[in-house]
Amino acid sequence: MEIATLGKIFEFIKEKGEQNLPLFWKMKNNMPLTEEDLNVKGDLHLSNRNITSLPKGLKVYGNMSLGYSKVRSLPEGLEVGGTLNVSDSMISKLPKGLKVGGSLVISYTSIGILPKGLEVGGVIYAINSHIFNIDEIPKGVITEGIVTINKLILNSNLTISSDLHLQHTKIPSLPEGLKVGKHLFLGYSEITSLPEGLNVGEHLFLGYSKITSLPKGLEVFGGLYIKNAPLTKYTDEQLREMVKPGHINRIMR
Repeated sequence: MEIATLGKIFEFIKEKGEQNLPLFWKMKNNMPLTEEDLNVKGDLHLSNRNITSLPKGLKVYGNMSLGYSKVRSLPEGLEVGGTLNVSDSMISKLPKGLKVGGSLVISYTSIGILPKGLEVGGVIYAINSHIFNIDEIPKGVITEGIVTINKLILNSNLTISSDLHLQHTKIPSLPEGLKVGKHLFLGYSEITSLPEGLNVGEHLFLGYSKITSLPKGLEVFGGLYIKNAPLTKYTDEQLREMVKPGHINRIMR
């Protein structure tokens, strides 16, 4: 359908009083926005849209996607109740005060920093992103979900409230003070040792890993899985002796 025809349809709908013009149409045509426009009750999908900027004060109660759009930046204080997906977009920086109730997807972008105070209620996906340095995950980052990153040096005293997936990654080591609320997956990774005092709330998966010993003070409150790992040469008693004064709830081979 031609753009001109689509515009006539929207104008007709507005005149009939059935609904307001879509937000993306107003932004595309530089039309004034109302406070109601800035509070999107559902989803906002701007993928492949010919829109270059977003308004300040935008709040999306559902999901928001920007893949393959021409938008280069996000407004400060942006709030998204569902998932914010900016993968395969031109966005290179996340704004201050960003709050995401669902997942944050920044895979295949040039984003290099997660800003202080970032709040994410779900999953952070940063596969093939430009986040590499130890200082680029500040302590202020909050996540209650999974963090899946394939090239990253993790910051010290990092706490992940749910799962941490590092299998098939190039990460060389884990930081001191790491706490994982649920499961930690390290199979097929380049990691060869674990830091002292590592705390895993549920299961630690070391099957098919390169880890040859366990550190003192290791706490695993679920199961330690070591199938097809160098650790299988040790008995359960030897493994538990290694981690003292730590604790392993159960060992699965």
